[in-house]
Amino acid sequence: MRPLTLRLASTCLLIVLSGCGQAEVSDQRRDFIDARDHGWLDLQVNLPANRLNEEAAKQGCELTTSVDGEQFVREHLYPQSEAQPKVETGFRFSVPAGNHEIALKLEHCQAEPQTFSLTTKLKKDHLLALNFDGEQLRAGDSDTYAPATLDKLKDRLAQLEEAQEDTEKSINKQFRRLSLLLIFGLVISTLLVMYAGKRRN
Repeated sequence: MRPLTLRLASTCLLIVLSGCGQAEVSDQRRDFIDARDHGWLDLQVNLPANRLNEEAAKQGCELTTSVDGEQFVREHLYPQSEAQPKVETGFRFSVPAGNHEIALKLEHCQAEPQTFSLTTKLKKDHLLALNFDGEQLRAGDSDTYAPATLDKLKDRLAQLEEAQEDTEKSINKQFRRLSLLLIFGLVISTLLVMYAGKRRN
């Protein structure tokens, strides 16, 4: 078996054994969260080479992100290359607004699994930056955030259509007014011409 094929097979086996993808939040749960007061977590992951063992430097490792014990994201972390065995990636996902304990669990990166956590507050309609360097999980800036969604795009299109209809109504109203003024002017001009003609006679 070729080295590349062996590496791919080993990676797939690692993913299957770790149960990757089975612990993520379902679409139904995500819809429930998004329909209520919520914010977003923006997790930036930067693992230097010294945070990856020899196996992880070749095949990557696993990261599980939990909020109050509920697993939200479980992903395989891929190193950039064997020449530069470091991980630079990130994830953004919605979470209920409020106080939370956020925990990260690294598996297969070192000899033993490692867990990192912090307690922080997520404001409604805010994006909270999280930074993880393999040694510590830190909370960064929190800014207002309004992502584009299909519903918001539909609302915006409806607003534009309504504004266009109002503009067309206003233009038609002005056109009718100008038309009436024009007709009135023609009638007055005709009457004046007729009146002038009669006076000459």
